[in-house]
Amino acid sequence: MNVLLKIATFLCLCELGYSWQYPRNADQTLWAFKTCQREAKDQKFLEKWKKWELPASEETYCYVKCVWKNLGSYNDADNSIKIEAIAQQLRSRGLNVPASLQKVAGPTSGSCKDVYQKTIKFFLEQKANIQHAYYGTKAASDKCLRLNLRELKFRNSVKEKRNLDASTTAVCTTSV
Repeated sequence: MNVLLKIATFLCLCELGYSWQYPRNADQTLWAFKTCQREAKDQKFLEKWKKWELPASEETYCYVKCVWKNLGSYNDADNSIKIEAIAQQLRSRGLNVPASLQKVAGPTSGSCKDVYQKTIKFFLEQKANIQHAYYGTKAASDKCLRLNLRELKFRNSVKEKRNLDASTTAVCTTSV
């Protein structure tokens, strides 16, 4: 029994590790954005974040840090942005890695505001590329939906057979 428990634990850890590899897929990025958006205390910020607008405010500072963290692009150990993870995500979506990415390298104090200030200029300069890289545009999500239509239909048919909510299961994201 002890051996079976150890094997099951090992397999779960392997699956968890695999699920967080780079590059991130549309479901993983949707999860990251939605998780951080749930923390919004003020609806006006939530609406802005969904439009990829990041106004300077304490709430937005923590949203930005949360997103980088949940995308696997923030290193808690040294309070730094993992620029190689961002570069890999950009390359995986057919984008060039901008030289300005190097400017976000290096440690921060770890505060929400410091992470925001370290990354906001890069974000504003590369907004369209970041949106494309992390499936945050209608075009990217539509392409993902077309490529995954068979899987979506299968998931929905399984839901219908089980008499569950037959709404579309999120395989891709149209907005975050």
